Amino acid sequence: MPDPSARAAGDWLDPALVARALGRPELTDDPELMAACEAVAYWVSTVRADLDVEGVYLPTPDVERGAVIVTCDVYRRPATYGGSGAMLGDLGSLGLVPGVDPQAERLLGIGRFRRGGRLG
Repeated sequence: MPDPSARAAGDWLDPALVARALGRPELTDDPELMAACEAVAYWVSTVRADLDVEGVYLPTPDVERGAVIVTCDVYRRPATYGGSGAMLGDLGSLGLVPGVDPQAERLLGIGRFRRGGRLG
């Protein structure tokens, strides 16, 4: 059975926000950027499943900003850790790997900054 958080996982992370954060607004329609957004949005929706309300993922502003930071990192370093998919697999199992900075962890409420125990 598919993970229920996947229903709307990619609908909330806007590639235009990530492109602006990268300083490259022309990348909004770049397939690699869209793939990074999808991957990070899905991952965040699993580690912060508490923000899923009846099948609609409603990230708080801090979680959305943390996702933008992580997406920028995933987009910039696709070959790191065996590719972005491998990196996200590591993130899902550990909540923290090199490349996820403390500010992104804090915004997402993961790793050292996990809220109320295990989330997701």
